[in-house]
Amino acid sequence: MGVPSFRTALFRRSWKLHRLGFAEAFLEHLWKKLQDPSNPAIIRQAAGNYIGSFLARAKFIPLITVKSCPDLLVNWLHIYLNNQDSGTKAFCDVALHGPFYSACQAVFYTFVFRHKQLLSGNLKEGLQYLQSLNFERIVMSQLNPLKICLPSVVNFFAAITNKYQLVFCYTIIERNNRQMLPVIRSTTGGDSVQTCTNPLDTFFPFDPCVLKRSKKFIDPIYQVWEDMSAEELQEFKKPMKKVRSRIGYCPQFDALLEYMTAQEIMIMYARIWGVSEPQIGLYVNKWLNSLELESHAARLINTYSEGNKRRLSTAIALMGRSSVIFLDEPSTGMDPVARRLLWNMVTKTRESGKAIVMTSHSMEECDALCTSLAMMVQGKFTCLGSPQHLKSKFGNIYILKVKVKTEDKLEDFKCYVATTFPGSVLKHENQGILNYYIPSKDSRWGKVFGILEEAKEQFDLEDYSVSQITLEQVFLTFANPEKASSDDENEVP
Repeated sequence: MGVPSFRTALFRRSWKLHRLGFAEAFLEHLWKKLQDPSNPAIIRQAAGNYIGSFLARAKFIPLITVKSCPDLLVNWLHIYLNNQDSGTKAFCDVALHGPFYSACQAVFYTFVFRHKQLLSGNLKEGLQYLQSLNFERIVMSQLNPLKICLPSVVNFFAAITNKYQLVFCYTIIERNNRQMLPVIRSTTGGDSVQTCTNPLDTFFPFDPCVLKRSKKFIDPIYQVWEDMSAEELQEFKKPMKKVRSRIGYCPQFDALLEYMTAQEIMIMYARIWGVSEPQIGLYVNKWLNSLELESHAARLINTYSEGNKRRLSTAIALMGRSSVIFLDEPSTGMDPVARRLLWNMVTKTRESGKAIVMTSHSMEECDALCTSLAMMVQGKFTCLGSPQHLKSKFGNIYILKVKVKTEDKLEDFKCYVATTFPGSVLKHENQGILNYYIPSKDSRWGKVFGILEEAKEQFDLEDYSVSQITLEQVFLTFANPEKASSDDENEVP
């Protein structure tokens, strides 16, 4: 009797595992091997590879099992990151973190083959499930699994997660320079690159093999890769250089050639954008006029004021065929007239259909320009929404400013406000001018104005105004509540 070949042994093992009970017992056995730190690293890595290959390829495994296994793996990965990602060993090293990378590749490989099943039925619930796995934390960790896992797996994982807006991997892939794999530990610390040392390389034990005599696959058992359509792969295949060619950028600090004139710089960028030579003159003049730089066009940049340099940098960012424009503190150093001119230009550009992402310390600027606003405090986003939404949600007070004509009615009016608007606070008083904060929870705009119209004759009010809390005050409530309170007390109407 002949000794069975390796392929025959794989066939027999796959056929036995076709029974669901055996399959689940097999997965449970592999899971115990992977998570047990007392096992040798090579055994744990092999267990991870077997789990990924089996889950991805075994067509008969039900969806509930396909979901539960990645849940366990991803939860284990997050726990591993909690223990390792901020420690002294938090760097890309397959010798130190081999089981981690094996588990990552198992998750990525399973997702590539099973994502359509995971999203079948209720798409919204499927996306919520995938978002709950928090792939972003895994791929952006210091251990950098995208640098270790196989390029073929990583590339398809990146394409599919990008399609469903789960995580954006392309920048990390580009930075990692995928041609320099695999990575092993250096004796001096950090990353060192050698070839043919990656234990994850080409190890997918349950990938289908062709039967020797029939030259066929075991079709009913194996999950077959469903190719992405040309439209789905279009963004994946698009070179990053083409993506960058659709981006306009104004840096926080001006990056201008100071011994060129504004006109020369604009002509240079117009040529880079591909404007035809006969049209360059009119095109450049249009942008110079739009930001009132025509009177400075023939002067060298090193003679410009900071405000004029900012205007020129912004004009360069806005020109061309860019679809997305990044503006970093665009109005810094500008006088009020130039700032208003810039705001008008940015608004026109936004209304033309281009997306603009802007950073600014000026809450007035954000209020004037932004349709959607995110506030960042100590490196973390604290809120997101339109300016009006943020003021309504987090600014639960009205600001009331009143000028009382006659001093003898001043105290009576104070008592009236305290009685009519419970919880109101007198923030400032100066020569008959009162500045109140009124809770807006139980008081609508119409009610407040109706009450004040009645009080206008009764208490001889010369003038009054009611306004919402400003974005500046909303930001201060997140950044430093104590400072916000102090600033409110010192505010002069």
